[in-house]
Amino acid sequence: MEFVYVVKREQFEKILPRNRVDKLSRENFENLQSEGFFIERRQAERDPQFKQLIPYVVVRRGKECFLFKRLKGGGEKRLHNLYSVGVGGHINPVELSEDKDDNIVLAGAKRELLEEISLEIPADRFEILGLLNDESNEVGTVHTGVVLQVNLETDEKVKIGEEKVLQGEFRNFEELISSRNEINFENWSSLVLDFMGK
Repeated sequence: MEFVYVVKREQFEKILPRNRVDKLSRENFENLQSEGFFIERRQAERDPQFKQLIPYVVVRRGKECFLFKRLKGGGEKRLHNLYSVGVGGHINPVELSEDKDDNIVLAGAKRELLEEISLEIPADRFEILGLLNDESNEVGTVHTGVVLQVNLETDEKVKIGEEKVLQGEFRNFEELISSRNEINFENWSSLVLDFMGK
């Protein structure tokens, strides 16, 4: 049985964007986390009064951004063969025990980066960009993304952790923004690129 981190929709309805990304202040970021708790994932996936908080991390290196392609080996079928500029996932109770110094969203983000692309990043290197909400589909009604960015040094390497699940490479960030309507991006990535391109 899996438990995931959620916030009641009513607790942050006022700052919840409508099918876009909005800037997220540090104060609202902290408030979101203070209101969160764990429920069984099966319930969270069906009940839109709860929003599952998903850390969604964009990895930059100078003028480049890491571009992921999600392969058929991944568990989330709706994302197969789509491209993404972010890596993310559900926050589970393990985050509480693994990193007591971090807040829970950053602990989840750190775990995702380590698992997916073998990057070990301390909490102070994450930049809070925005809050992502896309209710144009059923999945989006029960998830919201906390968009974060990590800026790597030019010599820092990225290595895909599970090659049957992901492929990836660094690409020019401005080119990704300008060609975002020509690449088969997952919806969240399209919204993030729209936001970052402003």
